Amino acid sequence: MIRYDAPHELLTLPDGTLWRAVSGGGRGLRTVLRDAKGRVRQRRVLADGGERDWTVKTTQSARGGPLPPGLYLVHPPALHPRLGPACFLEPYPGNAMRGRDDFWIHGPGRRGSDGCIVPLPAWGERRGIHRLLSVLRRLAPTTLEVV
Repeated sequence: MIRYDAPHELLTLPDGTLWRAVSGGGRGLRTVLRDAKGRVRQRRVLADGGERDWTVKTTQSARGGPLPPGLYLVHPPALHPRLGPACFLEPYPGNAMRGRDDFWIHGPGRRGSDGCIVPLPAWGERRGIHRLLSVLRRLAPTTLEVV
């Protein structure tokens, strides 16, 4: 079983490996800062701020909150047309979803997270999500517990 501790932003794999991961509020947004000539000077991933109430659903004016607590079935990684490589999270029937759905584990991107789990790369690492997805490929289907 995989465990995601939303308040502490930690994803724990069955072997005890920890990944810092964010969920909701637009966190996980990838930004690229360029100089006047268009050259990349800095790559950053937004990890702070955002909505912390998991009951908040994405609207025109607000970003969604974190992934609702409960159990999810983690599907094997697949190529999502907007998110890139990602694992779909299927809620177990007993979860109180409050009308929220379509959650994934995916890498940082242009929109960040509206409830999906976005693992943050370690400093200087670019392929963190690919490494995590290769582990999830071996584990899936498996259960994710969100607390």
